[in-house]
Amino acid sequence: MQILLHLPKFMNWLNEHQKANAHGLIDWPCDPNHLDMQPPNPANAIVPATAIGCVSCLMKDLVSDYWGQVDLAADGTPNPFDAGQQPMMPIHRLAKRWYAPHVAATASALNRQLAIDRRDALQYADDFLKMVLGHMEETIPRTNTNRIDQYNALFMLESQNTSRCKCHARNTQPATPTIGIENVWPTPRQPGDTIDHAIWDACNYEVTMACAHCGQDRTHTIERRIKAAPQYLRVQFDIHERDDEGNEDQDIDGNKMKNMGPQHQDPVPIDSIIDITQHQMNTTTPLRYKLIGVVYHHGEYVNDGHYLAAVTCYGNKKYLIDDDDISEEARRDNDQDPLTVNPMGWYRNDQNYLYAVTLWYERLSNPRPLNL
Repeated sequence: MQILLHLPKFMNWLNEHQKANAHGLIDWPCDPNHLDMQPPNPANAIVPATAIGCVSCLMKDLVSDYWGQVDLAADGTPNPFDAGQQPMMPIHRLAKRWYAPHVAATASALNRQLAIDRRDALQYADDFLKMVLGHMEETIPRTNTNRIDQYNALFMLESQNTSRCKCHARNTQPATPTIGIENVWPTPRQPGDTIDHAIWDACNYEVTMACAHCGQDRTHTIERRIKAAPQYLRVQFDIHERDDEGNEDQDIDGNKMKNMGPQHQDPVPIDSIIDITQHQMNTTTPLRYKLIGVVYHHGEYVNDGHYLAAVTCYGNKKYLIDDDDISEEARRDNDQDPLTVNPMGWYRNDQNYLYAVTLWYERLSNPRPLNL
């Protein structure tokens, strides 16, 4: 959540929720028909009756509470989240509802307890952020295409996938829009690889599948090309332990396990500036991003352990936010961006090592051509 509260264009956009335009009309009101606005089903034994509200309103209140008392003449140091911060608590209750499976009042005590454990568990921070954004987008009326386009321009990556079979058959299909680039491999595959190479691997890879043309199971080369890129680019590392079929592995209690094996011992170097122009359908226009935030985690499970955030604040200062402990991260002697350096250093086989889970980049504007 700290990441979202340091994205100025997102906060300006959010501020227009429930706000009248120049004609006195509110084109983005609360949606009284959204499930979040409806009282929880009383047959669900584990969802509290207070888990109700408009996520966009609650986020707007949180932004106002977080930044409302900031002295703009001060040094721009961010605020910690108080455990009982009022605007945060309704979001917390809604999250319990989102993560709570439907459990009837007649369910066994064991099933109710398992569902309560899942409801009250620490959630995967990246998944929680996506959940908040998704529920916010759902509050926009489907007829208000302008607001939906604005949301997409902020966060959504539109692309298409082209698959090529060994038999030379080719098939191009639009990919499902995503909040950035997901499942990026977190370690170098080749010596000298950086996050740029990891993104390339996430957009260009091989899979074995049945070919619709030749009818055989063959190796297909997949190329992903960007059709429309967002203002804020989320790059999510694949830190999950996976089974033989590629599914996220869980322990007997349903906790999602984190891959902490030898192949994850040396994380891929993070670049302050990335250039993904080559991944576009139209490569004539530069597409470059600047690193503005990192989410870290340490612990054995992605829905357990501890999460931290490194953010960019007023005056381009960088801060590490560890609950109530907030520290400014100074540039290194070689002028290296502190967001590209793991704040805990690297201690091999140390359970407390911070794994970068998600990177957030902001799109750089392209210089306008000179009119000579």
